[in-house]
Amino acid sequence: MIRKIFLTVAATLVAVTGLFAQELPDDPEVRKGVLDNGMTYYIRHNNKPANQAEFWIFDNVGALQEEDSQQGLAHFLEHMAFNGTENFPGKNMINYLESIGVKFGANLNAFTAQEMTCYNMSNVPVTREGVIDSALLILHDWAYYITLDGDEIDNERGVIVEELRTRQNASWRTNEKLRPYLYGDTRYTTRNIIGSEEGLRSFDHKELRDFYHRWYRTDMQALFIVGDFDVDMMEQKVIALMEKMAEYCGRMKLFVVPFTEIQEQIRDRCPEELFTIIMRRFMMRLADALARDLNCRALVTGESLGQVASQTMDALAVSGDVTDLPVLRPVIGMDKEEIVQIARKIGTFETSILPYEDCCTVFTPRHPRLRPLPGEVEFAEEKLDIQALIQAAVDSIERVQV
Repeated sequence: MIRKIFLTVAATLVAVTGLFAQELPDDPEVRKGVLDNGMTYYIRHNNKPANQAEFWIFDNVGALQEEDSQQGLAHFLEHMAFNGTENFPGKNMINYLESIGVKFGANLNAFTAQEMTCYNMSNVPVTREGVIDSALLILHDWAYYITLDGDEIDNERGVIVEELRTRQNASWRTNEKLRPYLYGDTRYTTRNIIGSEEGLRSFDHKELRDFYHRWYRTDMQALFIVGDFDVDMMEQKVIALMEKMAEYCGRMKLFVVPFTEIQEQIRDRCPEELFTIIMRRFMMRLADALARDLNCRALVTGESLGQVASQTMDALAVSGDVTDLPVLRPVIGMDKEEIVQIARKIGTFETSILPYEDCCTVFTPRHPRLRPLPGEVEFAEEKLDIQALIQAAVDSIERVQV
């Protein structure tokens, strides 16, 4: 009887081993590619749940990559990804995602293992293109630009020490005792993922930054994006994120500002001949607010003297009067043809002439004031709640990395 049982078990193990030995076929619905920087992406359409998507990034990095002085830092780094990135300082990432229904913990999360680290956003609403762009920007920041601010690191120490304390139950202690017998003389024995309390409280900031910059590389990362969207569109967005304007000015951050409410207030409350100049002043105020938030020291515009009504000498003086930051205007002395030639050279001209209505053409006054006076513009603006309008627009900004 025992012999029969043994033979049955052996036969079952052989059959199961044979099944696992078979290579699973690729799903033909998955779009796979490798970017020039070595990052791999997998994209698939799935219409359940409708109008939602999942965004994941896997790093082929975990506790096994830690040096002895870095034990627990792969997991610590995972926590820091939610405490500030280049485009989402502080808790801005969490605040933005929760504002669109992606809740921290439930839909926004991460995990660290001995061989990998993974970050994910689930149930992301994808009916608005700006949300898709922002989700991709978050993946970009997780891949490249976690801030690792010193104060934020120190603030997180206690959080992870408490997580360690809650883990130390009988099962955890038993597993720690078993490690040497299971894994022998390998790093699997000494890398328990979370580290020790002493190490978590005392490691130098540089150790965490060194680990991050050494191991978070695009050739060791993969994106997984699945949801109710057009696969071609999503693939193009993933690719375009790294291209075009970066050839000329490096990576750029695009801030998409909702401006319609401001325009409607100007239209309903201000003299028509001042529509354009007041809109320009609001644009400068918004740029000033963003610049100060990002610690920028100047504004750069594409204004060309005399080309349109809002770019006369008087209009430029009045629109620039709302900021104390230096305003740099690199094409101020160029005529339209010179600017068009440059646009053709760098490949942006065809995009610039696409037939989309912009914020100026939709609300163009019939007879714009060419020589506005500061006093009359300020008097007209008294009918507007300037600070409330600026704050509402800033709070709703969508960030896109190009």
